Amino acid sequence: MSEQQKEKLSIEEIRFYSRKSMTTWLYDALVDWGIISLAIALFYTYPHIITFVFSVLIVGNRQHALTVLGHEASHFCLSENKNTNDLLSNIFAFWPLGITTSGYRNVHISHHNHMNTESDPELAHRSARKPQYDLPIKLPKVLYYAFSDLFGFSIKDYLIIVTFSKPSTRREYIPLIMVHIAFILVSIISNYWWIPAIWYVSLITSFMMFFRLRTFFEHLGTEDTHRIHLSWIAKQILAPHNIWYHWEHHKYPTIPYYNLPKIRRILNKVPVLSLKNLIIFYEHSKEIESGQVLKLKN
Repeated sequence: MSEQQKEKLSIEEIRFYSRKSMTTWLYDALVDWGIISLAIALFYTYPHIITFVFSVLIVGNRQHALTVLGHEASHFCLSENKNTNDLLSNIFAFWPLGITTSGYRNVHISHHNHMNTESDPELAHRSARKPQYDLPIKLPKVLYYAFSDLFGFSIKDYLIIVTFSKPSTRREYIPLIMVHIAFILVSIISNYWWIPAIWYVSLITSFMMFFRLRTFFEHLGTEDTHRIHLSWIAKQILAPHNIWYHWEHHKYPTIPYYNLPKIRRILNKVPVLSLKNLIIFYEHSKEIESGQVLKLKN
């Protein structure tokens, strides 16, 4: 088979591209937190309802980015040491978002193992939110739901995520809860109560909006995973840290996000959809109910 038609990696290639770089992950996490800090500083410098809304949009966007980094750690793609992997992921990504790395891993690995079957937790989530993910669907309706998220329409979705993401042991709830209690108390005592306000409002509004929009890039309306291409700006805003290479990720979940572009260049037999073509696909899809099982078995 020629290189232009290669459709899978060799064992040696999988091992090579599965090598981890903890510094790359930490750098990206610190950049996300730096942007969050700047957004909070914006409201502090110019306190106004407009800057509050703008800060919430930015913070929610980077909360979504942190979720993607935590997702990497759920596949042990952060560090070779599993304890270090989970600790860093909890501190920099998942604890601030209200969940744990092991909790997310438990639900997410189930998604990988049972994608689009009756055991897929993502289908259970969508089924609980009918008819939001019904197909066919046109872009204006998707944007309507996304805009509604900014007014708390997806609070239930956030609670579903937290409920589904149960940690491996109950004691893992202790540091998670303590982090949030300390954050709130220190902010109130320091007279910076508005920082938790920005954080938690973002978590149940703009974070969920970006989470919803990314959902449409992945598995809706297909038994497999959409293989898509996004513009530079769409990648940064809607699918950070190479999460838009979702087809490649599902084929090789041990390969870290920063190596997925190389995998796409190697495996180019499966066609790639533009965002415009993906929108057209959804507009003309057959009727599929939210959470409908598309695979009868694994």
